[in-house]
Amino acid sequence: MTEQQKPKRRHHHVWQLYLRPWTTGGSIWCLQNDRVFAAGTTRIAVEKDFYKFQKLTAADENMVQLMFEKAHPSARRSFQSLVDKLMSPFREVEAIPGAAESKAIARSLDEYASNVLEDLHSGVEARFIPLLKCALNGDISFYDDKRCIAFLDFLTKQHMRTKGIKERVAATVEPMGDADIRRAWSMMSFMFAQNVGASLYRERKRRRLALLRNHSNVPFVTGDQPVINLRPMETQTITIFYPLSPTLALWLGEVDEACPFLDDGLSAEQVASLNLKVVEASYQQIFANEPAILEFLMGNPLAKTSMRVTGRVVFPGGAR
Repeated sequence: MTEQQKPKRRHHHVWQLYLRPWTTGGSIWCLQNDRVFAAGTTRIAVEKDFYKFQKLTAADENMVQLMFEKAHPSARRSFQSLVDKLMSPFREVEAIPGAAESKAIARSLDEYASNVLEDLHSGVEARFIPLLKCALNGDISFYDDKRCIAFLDFLTKQHMRTKGIKERVAATVEPMGDADIRRAWSMMSFMFAQNVGASLYRERKRRRLALLRNHSNVPFVTGDQPVINLRPMETQTITIFYPLSPTLALWLGEVDEACPFLDDGLSAEQVASLNLKVVEASYQQIFANEPAILEFLMGNPLAKTSMRVTGRVVFPGGAR
């Protein structure tokens, strides 16, 4: 087994390259459990085997079909294709008498399970890299051409792939017999993200994308839920906020929504308000380029209350 073929065990649910603008010398400031500390990006928003694909049971597959039964027929076909692709190695082993008893085959299946979803996320990130560079340089023209597909694909998948979303979904979805939402979620998050991304793409000409510039003395923070919905979940609407650096962020409005921020830059009060939204949406960790802003948030009663509030999922039930 070559180095590249070894199982990938440390799975980051927030992209390390994304966090780079907040780092100095490879370290980023983190607020967690009322403690502010510096850490390398390899040590934050990471969990062993977080994306490891678990073999689905028949009940799990039925649950997936039920949850997407109202999706567009083409979307359902795409989702079934993903299930079949991910389950294929397990089904092939089951079809060969005695194969399941082989230790070598078991190791290969374990390697596959560790890598397959992590590799899918890596592909989404790779397609977004040139667009991230453009945005950090002040260019969001990709929203007006075919590059928009890769942009929305990344944005929705980054939202759905986090630890916080997984835990919140698991805590709110009613049990369905013997099906296990946790076992299926790493795969289902791809499906939900694809569904929402398709809706956003269809509506893109009526949804404005804006680059928010922060010239104030209050830096943007980010967190372990970096893509957030600024709207209350019960409204069934989506306005996305995505910090890119201490001085830049993306805002994607609801259909026909005017951007409430001025083109010449945000005030310190506006940045502070958006930072509180990031805190509210976070699960365990807030990140910044300097400790002072995290110490302020740690001592802010509104922020401390927000960190105890369950964050919002960017979509209530898939595409409209």
